[in-house]
Amino acid sequence: MRAILYEYGHVVAQGIHHLTRVKEIVEEPKSNLPELVRHECQDLIDQIAWKTERIEAKTVQLRKLATETETVRRLQTMPGVGPLTALALKHSHPTWPASNAAGTLRLG
Repeated sequence: MRAILYEYGHVVAQGIHHLTRVKEIVEEPKSNLPELVRHECQDLIDQIAWKTERIEAKTVQLRKLATETETVRRLQTMPGVGPLTALALKHSHPTWPASNAAGTLRLG
């Protein structure tokens, strides 16, 4: 979207947090954007909003699921290990830590 807007003289910085500016340009009735470009950009903005909602809903589900197992909760206390990584580790090694008397996880 940035590239097509640039072709019509609108410069927008990179990053999702600049999507508000893109939306303002697209919705501005006096902008020099052709109707087709305006429509396609609005369609992309709508897709981004829909995907963002889905990601946020999945994140809530993931965080809830990550609180249900003691092993997964403990794994998340390690620096850099969040709900997704902890669940992936737990499900890739379902018998861990019970199968390992030392309580360590060996990968590879």
